[in-house]
Amino acid sequence: MAIRAPIAGVGKQAAIYGVGNIFTKLAAFLLIPIYTRYMSMTEVGILALLEMVEMFLITLIPFGMFNALWRHLPKADESDRKTIVISGYVGTFILNLIVLGCLAFFYESSGKFLGLTSSNVHLYLVVLLNIVLAFSIRFLLALLQYEGKAVSYVIVSIMQFLGVLAATIYLVVQKDLGLAGAVWGKTITYSILALSCTLIVFWKYAAIPSFKAFNTLFKFGAPLIVLALVPPVLKLADRFFLNLNYYVTLEDIGIYSIAYKFGMIINMFLIMPLQKSWLPMMYKIGVEKESHTYHRDLLFYYGVVGGAFFLAISFFHREMIQIVATEDYLKYAFVVPLIALAYYLNGFRQFFIAGAALQDKTPRLAAASAVTIGLSLLLNFVLIRQYGVSGAAWASLGSHAILVLLIYVASQRVARINWYWWRLMKLAIVLAVSFGVVTYLNSEFANQALLWSFSGFVGYIILLILTGAVGKRELSGIKYLFRRENNEKTELL
Repeated sequence: MAIRAPIAGVGKQAAIYGVGNIFTKLAAFLLIPIYTRYMSMTEVGILALLEMVEMFLITLIPFGMFNALWRHLPKADESDRKTIVISGYVGTFILNLIVLGCLAFFYESSGKFLGLTSSNVHLYLVVLLNIVLAFSIRFLLALLQYEGKAVSYVIVSIMQFLGVLAATIYLVVQKDLGLAGAVWGKTITYSILALSCTLIVFWKYAAIPSFKAFNTLFKFGAPLIVLALVPPVLKLADRFFLNLNYYVTLEDIGIYSIAYKFGMIINMFLIMPLQKSWLPMMYKIGVEKESHTYHRDLLFYYGVVGGAFFLAISFFHREMIQIVATEDYLKYAFVVPLIALAYYLNGFRQFFIAGAALQDKTPRLAAASAVTIGLSLLLNFVLIRQYGVSGAAWASLGSHAILVLLIYVASQRVARINWYWWRLMKLAIVLAVSFGVVTYLNSEFANQALLWSFSGFVGYIILLILTGAVGKRELSGIKYLFRRENNEKTELL
């Protein structure tokens, strides 16, 4: 059975964006051996906290502008599109300078709170500079997403990947700059790319900025700022409270952060690529009743493939950590399955937001996000205080589950979509059985761990078919997506 055209388009674009996203994030993984061998554990811990600040602010500085562009550009004519794009870029860039400029006044106290000394506290200012530069790059990438120019997206991503990797290795290994090298490595690459991306935007969308156009974009995007803040808050709140816990050292934070990266593999290889292709298309196909099938089917396909990612990460995470890091970093390997499950659940959010976003009810999403942030901070405070690193991982899982539930409720009240929960429940049961059985066998017969892990992964696929969770149409759709993904990646690589 042929797969529906919009879903096929999402699959094709997601495959290409997957390559781009892999290159964007791959530098972080390839640099793990450099960080763990050429930097002290304390420096790795400080770097994790600096990355916490960077990720939080990089998520904030678009001010919901990317979603606002995707929402309003389809309705505009050619001349209006140029005005909308330039107004969005200039207005948001000015806001960035104001916000980050204010933060720069407190760089000494902020830097010392993160563990920086008087000799390297200036690195906090360098991080703020990197955030400004990153906005120009991400703005162009958002436009490429909307235009469906996935190959161009990949080219920019590869340039960023190679630049950061080469500059960081040179500064950390060759120049022995340690923490400073890890921070300045991004600055060198971002500066070149940011200038290039800015010139492209102004050349292609030359127009006079309009305050009215910016105001229209900002009204739609501003409530989404809260939603955009949820991922970094949920990801980084644990690091913040771990830093406040006197029983957790900077070394522990560094080890936990490395383990966390492995739990996020599903986010890098599946969720982010799918989101980059799906969200712009979601705004184009709408949420009318005839489009519900596309929303529902793509969500289920994600659930099946994402479940496979979750199991693979959970079963083989210790082996993956040992490949790129030293034995010391296995200390908190037990948190990886919890983090992987948290991000797997979070992946459903990108489908559940459709009702509220497409009915211009973004304040509902903002309210759900604000409640999630509050509950997440409470969970982290209570669980980390009581259980340390283990509590941090459970708080992350609980926070993501709360977010997905609240987003679902907020959207369903605006536009009710039948998500076929009976089919999703079958998937959940198969996942639970596969994970539970392998976990038990690994604990009882640890010497055969790899055998149980491979068997559990195969068993997951077999159970999906035997229980009827995946039928002929679903198999056809998933096969098509994988076939397109392999073809696109082969062409690109």
